[in-house]
Amino acid sequence: MTSVISHFPALATTSLVLPLPVTMEDLVFLNRVSGLRRLSLSSGQGPRPQFPRIENYLGEYSKEQGKATVADMDMAGHGRVIFYYVAFLSSPSLRSIACKLLRQDDSDDCAYIVPYVLHRLSHTAPELREIHFERLEPEPEKEYIQWYENNGVLQPPDAYIQDLPRLRNLTGLCFKYIPFLDRSFSVQLVAQLPNFPHLKTLCLLPLPGSKAARHKLELPTLECLQALSSTNLALKHVTISLDMSVIPSNIPDLSLPGHALEELFIQPYYHNPRLPVSTLVTLSTYLDHLFPRISDITSFFEEAAEDGPCSASPRIAMAAALALPLWEDVAYMMNSYQVLREKVDTLVRTSMCVEH
Repeated sequence: MTSVISHFPALATTSLVLPLPVTMEDLVFLNRVSGLRRLSLSSGQGPRPQFPRIENYLGEYSKEQGKATVADMDMAGHGRVIFYYVAFLSSPSLRSIACKLLRQDDSDDCAYIVPYVLHRLSHTAPELREIHFERLEPEPEKEYIQWYENNGVLQPPDAYIQDLPRLRNLTGLCFKYIPFLDRSFSVQLVAQLPNFPHLKTLCLLPLPGSKAARHKLELPTLECLQALSSTNLALKHVTISLDMSVIPSNIPDLSLPGHALEELFIQPYYHNPRLPVSTLVTLSTYLDHLFPRISDITSFFEEAAEDGPCSASPRIAMAAALALPLWEDVAYMMNSYQVLREKVDTLVRTSMCVEH
């Protein structure tokens, strides 16, 4: 099948399921399809590649790597397979990539390889616009983090976050239900966001490696939103897990028309699920002053809660159901602020017309 495809150099879009094991030589045929722009790749059952070694995972795996003309890639499979797909196919032509990690037998999905894939992309695909990582089984029956820790496999490589600003043209960045061996991943990533002035969509929903206290997530706080409101002016959609143990008391000044963010979905951690009214007012005012044009802060939780037992993760569905009442209350208050501003604006315009 692959040899047949190579005879159609003008082919622009294709979807392939490759049998395992896959070698770099097995992918060379894709370089011959010079017109290929959109590629969907998944793999069947079979032996997977070895873990990449930390001392050379950014190096050369094949003389033919980096020559593909693919602009949009969609991959699904075990993490180690995805890494080797990216090692071969990532190139300056790449504009968007979506990686869906899933188990293919009774082992884990190797989601902890994401930092390696991310680091390699930052070195080989400088024109990337969109990156999407998602774990399709966010709540596996067995956690493997201790195995990775004990064997020293896939420990976070140095500078993988610091090198991310190489991708200055990013407009979309998503880590959905990905566990990280570095539990401070989110804090480090948020600190780098000012380096992405064109970013429009951000999804940052990490999961802890286990329920053990030592794997408790370190998360950005609500105060990070104030920085984003002044440095990432292109943002339209944000979905993020935040440490909400402290509600900021210093309310920023309201400046109209204000930031153009339309959707903000905050998965709250370490918070009091029943905030007193005074704290709700403070929280609502804080968010309203940062993002006065926001239109939706609840639909993400409504959809996740509706999935309930049918969700890929009942725990995630339950967390959404618990968070929904909080954001419904905040949405009510923020909407009232917007309505009041519209009425005041209408009155001012009317009075000006009368005067003239």
